[in-house]
Amino acid sequence: MTDPLRLAILAKHNSLRTALALGIVENGQTGIMLRKASKMPTLTYSCSFECTALARATKCSQMDSTPPQCISENSYNFTKNLNRTLNQAANAAAQVWWSELAALESGIDQIQNLFYTHLGISSFAKIASDLTTKIGCAVVHCNELINVVCHYQTNLTNAVKLYTAGPTCKKCENGTDSCVNGLCPASSG
Repeated sequence: MTDPLRLAILAKHNSLRTALALGIVENGQTGIMLRKASKMPTLTYSCSFECTALARATKCSQMDSTPPQCISENSYNFTKNLNRTLNQAANAAAQVWWSELAALESGIDQIQNLFYTHLGISSFAKIASDLTTKIGCAVVHCNELINVVCHYQTNLTNAVKLYTAGPTCKKCENGTDSCVNGLCPASSG
């Protein structure tokens, strides 16, 4: 992993969160946009999460689909177009995870805005949740595939609010003046 790749992964994730915070993400196949997020934090990069993601990604074809206990993980392996750059693979994987929402015919119930594991949007939810604060990823080019693995710091669980809906940035810890691109400043914790 290089610093430019780390920054690109972080920027991609934060740009997806910005779109959600600003209310420009379509809610499944409903034709209606998701509600704006009032306290979506900017993600920060964690090198310790990168290390755990790298340990998984370097298993190449031996990597199973079950992450270690207590780790919130998104993973994707590319078996075609292996000539893509690691940056292209990371961006494409994040887009695949984000696009889970588009498969939902009736979208997410925006009244309570709760995340349920049975909806099949767990990868999307890890990126979209305002409970997610840190990310660390690894992108590994194996002989026959490219593994992209991201680990997240999040408290998101089944039947928990995905994010707090409301006017963008209205519930940031430090007020609206500190908001950039619809995202609250990263927490200092």
